[in-house]
Amino acid sequence: EPRTLLPGAWPLDWSPDGRFLLALVPRNNSTSSGELALVSVASGSFTTLGTAENPIFSWSAGYSADGKYIVCDLPQQAGAAERDVFIIPVDGKQAIPLVKHPADDRLLGWMTGSDTLLFASNRTGTRDAWALHVVDGKPQGDPVLVRKDIGQISPMGFSNRGSFYYNTAVSVVDVFEGSLDLARGALASPPGKVTQRVAGTSYSPAWSPDGRYLAYVSERQTASSRSSYVLCIRFEQTGEEREVPLAIDSFWTMRWAADGRAVFATMTDKTTQQGLFKIDIQTGAYTPLARGVANESLIKSFAVSPDGKSVYYARFQYAKNLATIARYDLETGREVEIYRKTTPPDIGAGTVSPDGKYLTLSTADSMPPSHVIRIMPTTGGDTRDLLLGVLQNFAIHARTPDGKTILFIKRITVANGEHRELCQVPFAGGEPRKIDLGKEWELREVQVHPDGRRIAFTSGSISNEVWTMENFLPASKGGK
Repeated sequence: EPRTLLPGAWPLDWSPDGRFLLALVPRNNSTSSGELALVSVASGSFTTLGTAENPIFSWSAGYSADGKYIVCDLPQQAGAAERDVFIIPVDGKQAIPLVKHPADDRLLGWMTGSDTLLFASNRTGTRDAWALHVVDGKPQGDPVLVRKDIGQISPMGFSNRGSFYYNTAVSVVDVFEGSLDLARGALASPPGKVTQRVAGTSYSPAWSPDGRYLAYVSERQTASSRSSYVLCIRFEQTGEEREVPLAIDSFWTMRWAADGRAVFATMTDKTTQQGLFKIDIQTGAYTPLARGVANESLIKSFAVSPDGKSVYYARFQYAKNLATIARYDLETGREVEIYRKTTPPDIGAGTVSPDGKYLTLSTADSMPPSHVIRIMPTTGGDTRDLLLGVLQNFAIHARTPDGKTILFIKRITVANGEHRELCQVPFAGGEPRKIDLGKEWELREVQVHPDGRRIAFTSGSISNEVWTMENFLPASKGGK
């Protein structure tokens, strides 16, 4: 039978002898902060690696092959994005630099049964894999480059023979624009890419309230293989584009402010704090409106009221198995909770009706699982559901400007993966109808132009690949 050792702890690695787990444990009985600790498998008691004044926190940490040390990567200084690799004796309290360099160095792991550490670094201008020989907790010589340009990978561990396994995300997604004839349920003009400047890295399209501009985000790779984000503003009349660099760590989704001078976005800023932000489209400067809480909650989907007075956002409190929706007053900063439900399932995309009276959200009920588009008053209160028994998954959706129709992406599980269709359903309720797009698209987002005819959507593939590196060490520094 399963046995609970330490509620709220996040395991990272086993000790070589199997007696301990290296884990992130809650600090001061709080789920919003944590520190590295060694947890006894027998009793569940634990010993922290840091001190009360200087706790050690890292999501990338593991045991050395001999079990005498813990290795992890930590910020070079408080608030810095760049990290170095540190080593901590299991009976000690101080993290000692092991790989110290101005570049960004990230732990990949300790090779099984070996005195060799593998880490990623961008010190050559690309993100590469490096190996370092370590004896008694001290580096022996300089790191050795073993693999160029590995990109952004997530380590999965080593086999007993020393093969290194990792996964990497492969995304090829672009923004397209076309026109619909909703009465016929078909295209009025074929979709085309909104930009040819970059390929496979554009998403989150959003029309300005007056329909003159289309905004989207372009994710690009820097020389060090890290992602950079650019807010692109396209003038629909001429096709000209203006680019606004964003100093952020990750970007999720975006909507325009009612005055057309800013956009709202869920993203993670350079302090690695996730939340809902307001971005000036001229400068790229951003202001936080609401933040997620580390190890506790995320702010994911949101919708903007047409009058520009409020933003409605969903907070997923995974530490409490709870999802809520709050109405945020943009003038006063006051928040009022208008909806809550136990999770899973979560709350997905949302929209506000043109008259500002109703909020739609993609969600599901857990027993039995039943995905729906749920409609509720923006003041809170009773709800009604659309598409009950029709949906297999969360439905990305958008409203037509007259408020009478909801466009949604229907995801259907098939033998070789997933099939996606663009469909429409009356807001008042009724049977959904498929919209014929002329060919099969891998639809991911859809937005309707204020004229009610044009649409912008993203299409493309997002997948994960598992790779292995074998026989990558120099012969003189091989493992076991």
